[in-house]
Amino acid sequence: MNLTLFHYLPGAPATNNPIESYYSKSLKTDNKKQFRTDKGIGNQIKLTQMRRLNLLKKPQKSFLELFRLFNPFKL
Repeated sequence: MNLTLFHYLPGAPATNNPIESYYSKSLKTDNKKQFRTDKGIGNQIKLTQMRRLNLLKKPQKSFLELFRLFNPFKL
């Protein structure tokens, strides 16, 4: 029995997971778990849109630099 028959059928998806078919690759376990719910899929779509619009930029100051600004015990 040939288990890779889908390679020879035109129009057949390479995987049974529609999200993996959309991204054209097999996802890692943590991503698969995120895509199991509608909320997870919505979050991934929002994140992809933010990346495309270049809204996710490197911060000007690091977390450590910001933490150093807040020092309540400094005399």
